[in-house]
Amino acid sequence: MHGIRPASEADSFSDMAMFVLRQLTKAPSSFVSLLQERQLGQLCAVCLRVDLHDMQALYREGDNSTFLGFIVSGSLELVSGTSKLLDLTVGDLV
Repeated sequence: MHGIRPASEADSFSDMAMFVLRQLTKAPSSFVSLLQERQLGQLCAVCLRVDLHDMQALYREGDNSTFLGFIVSGSLELVSGTSKLLDLTVGDLV
């Protein structure tokens, strides 16, 4: 996605989140590209880390989502029933 690199080399989650946010500012189609540095810091400050194991669901079809997140490392699959609809990777919103 627009040359975004994984943030797995960052020292902490906060560093990883800020790294991805800064990378997203380079993608004109991303809402993050509209934010200033101060706003990036504010967004990063409210980010929480969620670690998932292989095949673990972030949420299930029909669940109400209570957050907006983005992927800082790894990938997710969007699945409906047994059909894979979309692959999500670093920088994608979930």
